[in-house]
Amino acid sequence: MNEVEFEGQNLDEKIIKVIKRHPWYFFSSIVKIAAMWLVFFVFFKFFWASWPTSYLFFVVLIISLYIIASKWFCWSNTLYLISNQRLILVEQNNWFSRELSETALANILYISHKINGPARTMLNFGSVNIRASGVDEEEIVLCDVANPYIVQQLIVKTQHRTSATIPTTQIQNDDKEFEKKLETIKKQIDITKQSDINDQKIDVKTKKEDGGFWKDIDKN
Repeated sequence: MNEVEFEGQNLDEKIIKVIKRHPWYFFSSIVKIAAMWLVFFVFFKFFWASWPTSYLFFVVLIISLYIIASKWFCWSNTLYLISNQRLILVEQNNWFSRELSETALANILYISHKINGPARTMLNFGSVNIRASGVDEEEIVLCDVANPYIVQQLIVKTQHRTSATIPTTQIQNDDKEFEKKLETIKKQIDITKQSDINDQKIDVKTKKEDGGFWKDIDKN
């Protein structure tokens, strides 16, 4: 278990697992950088050391450093947290865009994983897809995580452990609520009975008074 704390963490909440994207996330950037340097070396072969070559060198170098820094920033700030209460996704899309979403483990309805392509199959990484109630997105996706099946099973087992500890508390709370409602119903029944008894007494008294009134009229 990773000893991790974050802002907004509940007092009784514990982090089960911190997951990051697979290093393959950098592959597309590496291909782009390699292609740029290949162009540079081809250009250098024809023009050798000249001012266009020097200019191109610095352009390629700056772009390469920017791509590496940008990718590293997004990768290092993208985290998937599994706690004993919820699933939290922090995704850094670029320098100025970050998304944070979460769902309680109890709200998870369906979970699956997907591995597409030869590279992902050989390196065993892919996406974990989650459907949960109370979430705007159709699916919550953990992208490019290593061992997606293990991640899927970890979420399922944590959810089962969490749901197994909830019923006792819920039953106790439900019992208390039921007792309160029962007491309220008893009081209402007692009030209704007492009201009916009072009405019956009033009716008997009225009938007696009416009977006496008609008897006096008959005598007169």
